[in-house]
Amino acid sequence: MTTRRFAFATTLLALSMIATAIPSGALPVELPWLIKSDNVAWHGTVPLDYPGVGGKVVDHADGNRYFYANGGKGITIYDISDPLTPIPVGMLNFPYSQGENLAVSDDGTRAVLGADGFLPYMPNYVTTGVHVVDLTDPTAPELIATNNDAVAGRGVGLGISEHTVACPDAACDYAYGSSTGNIYDLTKADEGVITVAERKWNVALDGQDVGGRHALNRDERGLVIADSKPRMILATSPEWHPEATPLNPIPLSTGNAAAIDAGNVMHNNMRTGADEWVARDADETVATQAVEVVDERAESLVDERPVMRPGELVIGTSESNINPRCDGGNGGISTWSMVNFDQGEQMQQLEYFAPYNGAWVDNGAPAAQWAGCSAHWFDVTDDHYVAASWYEHGTRFFHVDEVTGTIEEVGYYQSVQGIAVASYWVTDEVVYSVDGQRGFEILVFDRDESKRPSAAERTASWLRTATNVSQLAVELQKFCRLSVSD
Repeated sequence: MTTRRFAFATTLLALSMIATAIPSGALPVELPWLIKSDNVAWHGTVPLDYPGVGGKVVDHADGNRYFYANGGKGITIYDISDPLTPIPVGMLNFPYSQGENLAVSDDGTRAVLGADGFLPYMPNYVTTGVHVVDLTDPTAPELIATNNDAVAGRGVGLGISEHTVACPDAACDYAYGSSTGNIYDLTKADEGVITVAERKWNVALDGQDVGGRHALNRDERGLVIADSKPRMILATSPEWHPEATPLNPIPLSTGNAAAIDAGNVMHNNMRTGADEWVARDADETVATQAVEVVDERAESLVDERPVMRPGELVIGTSESNINPRCDGGNGGISTWSMVNFDQGEQMQQLEYFAPYNGAWVDNGAPAAQWAGCSAHWFDVTDDHYVAASWYEHGTRFFHVDEVTGTIEEVGYYQSVQGIAVASYWVTDEVVYSVDGQRGFEILVFDRDESKRPSAAERTASWLRTATNVSQLAVELQKFCRLSVSD
């Protein structure tokens, strides 16, 4: 197999200059053409990874902290010891599409990339498949295994198309593919070998295959939650079920989206407080309380809600591209209860926040910004602040009540000619917003409640476009939506 490494000292120098254009101790530059709330500051843009797709904040086995940015050109590794000054230290030159997410082992030494080849850009048609990258040395990433014969130099056969992949184990010795439901055995990846297990992960409690699969997320306690229809909680180790292994996942619970969200693609999820979860007694009565929404664009799906304990809240987004309007049912962010999932109780969607329903007469804003408005990849802090990417509507900030699941929008950032696709908390203040047009943005969020935007300001922000739509953004959204399995 050909090792894809190359020297890029000139690029490193140029990017270092861009990344350090605003010193970490200096005040941020305020640009009047940015649409942003007072509690969000822009600290710079790193364009190397245009078109940006996703990333991962990694605490590496070498003791350093990195950001692995993945995009159409490959993977770039940034040293983020100073989060406001990310310095590129390594790169894997590997053009592909649409590997929306990057699965990374807990120690940061291995990454798994799935590519479906769906975007119409050469040479991305021929790099489909599942690919394993050795990141033991972050400055010299190496592609060590692939199921694509053409990439490996074994022949002309292409790999199995996967929109996203996720690792059900800490070492990434296995990977679950979203498009196929395949379980990939990567235990011999160091020898260049990837095999497909007979068992698939997408078998629900009733023995039927689940559809609408987009992504999976492994939480801090080792549970895997699948963004499928229905959403599904999987045990992949004996801690949760005596017969469970990564090669034999056991479904513990499922949950269907409410009618307002049922037509959308379940995009991704995060379970909060997983490491603090304690099982309830089988005969315990779950307390409930009446809940009202606190945000004008949120809709309560369950008014009398369970009083959740740590590890019982799931936050999820859904996706709905190529729609004619930003109506209340389009791709949004929602909260779910997984109370007593270990006893087989179903997950329950509690509240749903959707984009504002605009019209052409609203400040000239189109009802849906060209390809439609939809939530995408998001991240959440320990104290339940969410940074969520929302395509042309930028990066949106929310606070979620961990006990009731209520959602409140508390900030926003929207760039010109941008298509925000993934947001990551680097610290409790710094966010990297990966952008399909711009690489990634460095943002700082201020928790001061006095700086939060008013309801009128939030509404106006959803209606403003600032000429921020480009044809590439339109095409990226169209192909992203079309490639999802139903």
